[in-house]
Amino acid sequence: VLKAFKWQRIVAVLNGKISILESINILFIGLFVSIATPGRLGDFVRAIYLKDRLALGKGILAVIVDRAMDVISLLVFSGIGLILLTQASGIEIISPELVIVLIVGSIVALAALLTKRMGKKLFHIIRGFLPDKLKSILVTHGRSFYGAVPLFRTNFVQLILALVASTLAWICSITFGWFLMLSLNLPLDWNAALTLVPILALIEIIPVGILGIGTREIGAVIVMGAYGVS
Repeated sequence: VLKAFKWQRIVAVLNGKISILESINILFIGLFVSIATPGRLGDFVRAIYLKDRLALGKGILAVIVDRAMDVISLLVFSGIGLILLTQASGIEIISPELVIVLIVGSIVALAALLTKRMGKKLFHIIRGFLPDKLKSILVTHGRSFYGAVPLFRTNFVQLILALVASTLAWICSITFGWFLMLSLNLPLDWNAALTLVPILALIEIIPVGILGIGTREIGAVIVMGAYGVS
């Protein structure tokens, strides 16, 4: 429900309107498709299901911002968890300074992507490899994409509400992970879940397999091993 509220608010930022039930439905469709695609790229199917409410370019922008919120929130939670891990066990998997660099770098990369000048540069780089029909489609939807970017300043309150919902959703996910640890009788506190859950979620995003299967388990072994779990 929190994630659906976040998606609803992002759509509202772009002057679209969907109910919370419609938002939940679209999220489930996106989740279903993303399971079968590396890096959960299937999430972009959500833009298609908004085409009656938003232009496709705006829908793609909504998905990118939604994903960016998740990634940046995950980096923040991962950074906090890794610092706590270092304090608790003396094991430093990654330095706090590097975590800060990753967070700032992600924000800068998102800002650059949402800049029309950068979009034009990227288009000029790839245009030589594209058929004329696809070029025309990119130009049409690119205009609606970049034309909608200023709405994030105009509807800033809705964006903040989406960010709050994103944060609360991840706190719920982390707490769920802690309940799983307790059910397995592992002598770990909530801080251990704060370390583990965001890291595994980031691994799932990396497009090297379906839902991070394999790489996710290795990540769990490394992090849980730092807490003394076999």
